[in-house]
Amino acid sequence: MSYRLLIFDFDGTLANTREAVLRSMTTTLDELLGASNGITAEGIETVVAAGLTLPDTFAHLLAGRLPEFEDKITWAVARYRAIYAKHGHDWTTLYPGVAELLQSAQSRKIALAVVSNKGEPALRASLKALGIGDCFTLVVGEQANLRPKPAPDIFNHCIVPAFASIHSSEILFVGDTPADLAFANSVGIDACWAAHGHGDDKACRLLNPVCVIDGFDELATFLGLDGRNG
Repeated sequence: MSYRLLIFDFDGTLANTREAVLRSMTTTLDELLGASNGITAEGIETVVAAGLTLPDTFAHLLAGRLPEFEDKITWAVARYRAIYAKHGHDWTTLYPGVAELLQSAQSRKIALAVVSNKGEPALRASLKALGIGDCFTLVVGEQANLRPKPAPDIFNHCIVPAFASIHSSEILFVGDTPADLAFANSVGIDACWAAHGHGDDKACRLLNPVCVIDGFDELATFLGLDGRNG
C-alpha cells in the first residue's frame, strides 16, 4: 500500500506502557480505596484495553465502590498523572523496530503523527524521553474541547487542517484498541491493528483492519519499508 501519512496511537502501539499504567493506576486506587480494594491487575488491564480516556477509565473502575464516586474522579486523574509524570518514563519502553520504521518512513517523505487519548503534556514528555519526539509533524493528546477517539473530532479539527493536501485514502492509522480502529472507521481511513498492545482480539478484528501486526517489522513489510519493495 502507498500511504503519505501514518498516524499512530501511543500506549500499546508505539510504546509498551503496561507497567507504567498499571503501577500508576494501582497506586492511585490503593490511596483512594485502600490496598485491599479488590481491583486486580487483570481488571485494570481489561478496562484499559477499551482505549477509554483516563476519566472514563476511573469512572468504570470506581463505579459501585464509592458513594458519589464521580466526585473522586478528578482527584484520581490528577494523582495518576502526578505518579506517571514522576515515574512513568522509567517503566516505559519503545516496542522493537519503532525507531527504525519511523526513520524509514521519514526517508520516504511519509508524514507522521500521533493521536492519543493520553494527556498531551504526558504524551509529549514520553515521546521526548523515548527519543522519537522530533519524528512527528503533529502530536495530539487529550483535548478539552474535542471528543476523544473514537469520535471523529480530532481528525476533522486537527488532522485535516494539518495535512490538507493528503487524501483520506492515503492515510493509515495504527492502533491497538477498538477505540483506535473505530476512530479510523469513523473518518474513512485505513486502520492497522497492533496486536502486540492492549486490545481484545475478537473486538479488534470485528472492526476490519486492513492489516494486523505483532511487531513493527511486520508493519515495515506491509508498508514496503523493509527494503523488499521499492
